[in-house]
Amino acid sequence: TIRLYHPQDETLELLAFNQPGIKSEQERNALAERFNASISKKGQGLSGWAVEHAQNVRTNDLPHDPRYFETFPGLQSGLYVPIKIAEQVIGVISIESEEANAFSEADERLTATLAAQAASALENARLFDETRQRLKRIQALRNIDMAISGSTDLRVTFTVALDEIVNQLGIDAACILRLDPHTQVLTYAAGRGFQTNAIEKTAVRLGEGHAGRAALEQFLHLPLRPA
Repeated sequence: TIRLYHPQDETLELLAFNQPGIKSEQERNALAERFNASISKKGQGLSGWAVEHAQNVRTNDLPHDPRYFETFPGLQSGLYVPIKIAEQVIGVISIESEEANAFSEADERLTATLAAQAASALENARLFDETRQRLKRIQALRNIDMAISGSTDLRVTFTVALDEIVNQLGIDAACILRLDPHTQVLTYAAGRGFQTNAIEKTAVRLGEGHAGRAALEQFLHLPLRPA
């Protein structure tokens, strides 16, 4: 198996696996569920131990290793190599066999080399995704800027801004509240994705609720106008 490690919640995500003898997609899906159910956190099983301690594990006595979590009966040997970028663990390669003494020191070195190549591929994919997301956000800001400079109608600007917010963040609904500086109240200006019109009756005082507190924080940082 190859698992990706998510340090923010210390979970292990199954990326890929190979099991000899799989005859159908249904059987493959069942095996994936089995792997996910058995090992999903740092520290679970020998895969999780390798991630937690950032160390290779090569054992030829799986049944008697207290760190081992049995996924299939009859397995005897295991090889577990963390995937690392510098000293940061981002995943783990796990190989198991029914044969006794199945893995040698040479096998461990080879798997470590494969783990290094996997780390490079995963890092390149991450950087590519980050770059793509950055370009999409730059384009979104440009679209909003063009709407602001190309129209004096606030409704047009709000519409473009909300469309970009919903698309970029992948959310279901968003709205814009306008602050009346005289009454210190935020009221509905535009919205997207709401199933009822209840949001249009919103009236939030500055400093109240999440929206009011966010507006107050920004309001306090505005430059003072000359008298």
